[in-house]
Order: sequence, then C-alpha cells, then structure tokens
Amino acid sequence: MSLFDDFGLDDAMFAGAAYAMFRHGQDQQTGQIISALSGPQQVEVNVHLDPDEKDPGIRAVNALDFTTAQMPDDWDGYIGQEPMKRQLMVYMNSAKKRDARFPHTLLASGYPGVGKTTLARLIAKAMGSKIIELVPPFNIYTLVDALSQLNDKDVLFIDEIHKLADTGKRGAEILLKVLEDGVAYMPDGNVYKFADVTIIGATTDRDKLPEPVIDRFKVKPYFQPYTPAELIFITMSFAGRHDALDAVSDDLAIDIAYACRDTPRIAEELVMAARDLHLSLGRVATGEELLDFVEVEEDGLTRQHIQYLTSMRQFFPRVTKEEEIEYVAGEAAMMQLLRETKPGIARVENFLIERGLIDRTPRGRRLTALGIARAEEFIRAGKGASSA
Repeated sequence: MSLFDDFGLDDAMFAGAAYAMFRHGQDQQTGQIISALSGPQQVEVNVHLDPDEKDPGIRAVNALDFTTAQMPDDWDGYIGQEPMKRQLMVYMNSAKKRDARFPHTLLASGYPGVGKTTLARLIAKAMGSKIIELVPPFNIYTLVDALSQLNDKDVLFIDEIHKLADTGKRGAEILLKVLEDGVAYMPDGNVYKFADVTIIGATTDRDKLPEPVIDRFKVKPYFQPYTPAELIFITMSFAGRHDALDAVSDDLAIDIAYACRDTPRIAEELVMAARDLHLSLGRVATGEELLDFVEVEEDGLTRQHIQYLTSMRQFFPRVTKEEEIEYVAGEAAMMQLLRETKPGIARVENFLIERGLIDRTPRGRRLTALGIARAEEFIRAGKGASSA
C-alpha cells in the first residue's frame, strides 16, 4: 500500500515532491497535498463599465461560475504559506463564533500569480459566502454595481485594487468611505448604502494605495517565498488538474520548480507547456527541451531578463572615480531600449534585484559582480544584446 493512499491520489503526484524534499534535507511532510480535482462552485463576476458612463444607477451584471479545477478544494490543498493560513483561519473562526462577517483584508505581493485570488475564494468558501470578483478595468460605478448585488457577510474581491484608488483623489475617497461605513458618496451627489460585506483587495503595488485606505484593512497577511519542496508539490498538483500527470516526470517537476521564479502561476504555465510537448512529441519532454521551448533559463530568467542584463553590459559602461568600470543605466533608458512600460520594467528589475544580479543606486540600476558574470555568459552564448 502506498504511503499516500490515505489522500486518495496517484503516487505520481508525489514522486517529484518526495525527491525534492530529500534533495533539500526536508524529512517531514510540509503539509497535506492537494485533494480532489473539483469541488463546489462559487460565483465570479467580471464587470466592465464604460468609463464615460454618466448614470451611476445599478446595471445588470452577468455572473459566471468559475471552473473549480482552477483552485484547491480546501485549505489543505493550498500548498505553502502556512503562517498566513493559520492567521486567516483564526480570523475566520472568530467571525463565525461572533456571527460576523470576515474582516476587510488586503492581500499584497509584489509579484502576480502567488495565489491571492485563490485565497479570496477559499475565504469566501470557508465562510459560506457569495463572492463577486472585480478585475481591471473598473471604476467607481463598477464598485457600486458589484456591491449592490451582495448581502451581509458576502465577499467582494477587487483584484489590483490600487487601480481603483489610483484614479485620483475621488477614487481613493470613495473607496475609503466604502471600507469605513459601507457607503459610497458619488460625484453626482447620489449616496449608496450597501450591505455589511467583506472587501478583499489584492494588489501588486501596495505603495499606490493611500495609507488611510491601507489602514482600513484590518487583516494584511504576508506572503512568504515558496520553498523548492512546496513548488514541487504545486507543480504536481497543477499536473493533476490539467490532466498532465503522464507528461511531468519527477525530474521535470524539479526543473519546473526551479524555473518558475517562485510563482505558482508560472509553474502552471510550464506544466501546460509540458503537457502540450508531451502530446506533440509522443513522450515526456526533458527539462532542457521544455525550457528551450518556452525560452526560459534553468533559474527562471526570460528573454526580457537576458536582454536587460546584456544591454547593461554592452551599452552602459562607465568609469568610476577609482578608475574602475561599472555598468549603470537609468529606468527611462532601459524602458526605451527594451520597449517596455514602466510596470513591465519594474517586474523585470524586481526579479533581477531579488536574484542579486542588479542593485539600485542613486545613479540608476547597476550590474552586480554576479550580474556582470551572468551577462557575459549570455553574450558568449550568443544570447541577448550585441554591440556588433
């Protein structure tokens, strides 16, 4: 009998995880594994109003059942983030015993794809609440439309909530009063009072939220980096959800875990690519084949990251007062060179900084010694920018 029979899952889902845990010296199981591949349905609503809409009246919104295979069945299936899950469960148990709604919650992480939406759905499910989800683009009228459809203790999830507060002072003020009193004071003088609902906001740019708005969120859990073992579990759970267990070998799961930039959403994308390669080749792809196919390095660097590093090395040398050469570039120069937006460049830079390949200086971004070595490695391999 298998060690994992108690979970009712195929052993193939655990082989890579077991090896990774052994490889990293972890002899204790870090948590229960993802369980069933489907579960009870919840409600998702994506609302898009004309930004020039003059009538703030409530408009009909279409509700769509999201596919439950996109999320874990329960809290045990949400792999990793154990301290945060324990914190949220305390708040949930307290709210249930007090017969109150779950407190307003802000899920902030500098990286997309770490599981914020899934957490919001799990909270709503655990509380037995209806959930409506808002995704950009939206405005204050969208907010009113969505809130009007909810009852006491229901949940409104606002993805990239900073985009609502970032629409000027008026957007932040309206959001603040909704969080404080459940009331929206609209620009045309209309006032809307809503049910006592929970607002869960998700953001990849917390700094764009005014401090008074942040303060109204009483729960602000912290996302920790995922461990290699957790990423292996996550990879295999995605393989199960996407009918790709036969396409992801133990070694390939490890390669995906190291190349996914510590982000579950990227792990899912790599699993789906592995599935498609498996169907195309008629066999399981190797890690090298998969990463070459999606143009990602073993440590997760993409073509954008490579272009950034090699461009700095090739085009931005400068001589310091100590007559040493360093490589420094400003944000505007890199945006123009890589033809990227400011948020796009920020995402590239955040990962490179996290990996110790560049750092911030008063003059701009600077290649570290590790970054110089890596850039030169790419240049020798014919990758990235060229001065020829």
